[in-house]
Amino acid sequence: MEILKFNSNPDDSLPEKRTSSKKLTATLGIGGLAALAGFGSTLAANITLNNDTNVEFGQGVAQTTSCDSDGFTITPVTRYDNELSMFRIDYVQVSDLNLTPVGTGFDDSDLSSFDYADAAAAAADHPGQYYDTDANSWINTCDGVVLDFKAYTDNPDYAAYTKDGYESQADTITSPLMWTVEDGDPYQNNAYLANSDVAIIFDATLDDNNYGSVSSSSDTGGLDITYPTAYDANSSFTFANYYSSEDPFAGAISKITVETMKYFPDSYSVEYENGVGVKPT
Repeated sequence: MEILKFNSNPDDSLPEKRTSSKKLTATLGIGGLAALAGFGSTLAANITLNNDTNVEFGQGVAQTTSCDSDGFTITPVTRYDNELSMFRIDYVQVSDLNLTPVGTGFDDSDLSSFDYADAAAAAADHPGQYYDTDANSWINTCDGVVLDFKAYTDNPDYAAYTKDGYESQADTITSPLMWTVEDGDPYQNNAYLANSDVAIIFDATLDDNNYGSVSSSSDTGGLDITYPTAYDANSSFTFANYYSSEDPFAGAISKITVETMKYFPDSYSVEYENGVGVKPT
């Protein structure tokens, strides 16, 4: 299911004006994909290539709520690569993400409204949630949830930059785009470049974090993550490639999906093998 969808021009040459205007609101369900409605003619062109002076992304609309009750915003920020004459994704900003620590907000003064022996028993009965004193109810949080970001293209010209295109040179666009592209060459001999996922988890209660990706080696792909400075209902973070020469092409991306899960899949290369998000053995 689609989280973010763009319209794109297949021509690869781009104007030289830099922009950073791609935003959407996403809402997530544990263990599955949440969706944003597809973009239609009522919205401005989601990507404008060649025919205008910038790269422009439309707004998304919130759908179902589970991991984050009021949604969050994803803003991929672009930069212009003068050497390759194209826009590339500089970094991705995730804002207003609910990372309120699991089990917080409820104390003994709230026991009169619920049939619990104490606050600890109440928290144990609401895994993955915190107590909102304003709403007088338990609310889901993305604290302790793996967020898995994938990008896709609808343009066959970019088939070489997909995971299947990199690994087997298959002429297909059904697999995710790689988040890393070495100096514009999809076939550079770097195994970690088959990084088709950016998966991140934050554990506010432990003040810990972890990240992983799907790659052809044990390397996570040189991710550079700016972690939240606060764990609350409006937390923010960014992710990017450590080396700018590996940034993906903005013009290739037609949609971005976000999947949530409890643990990193076994096939993922994880930065901290004993960290949060790793399934117990």
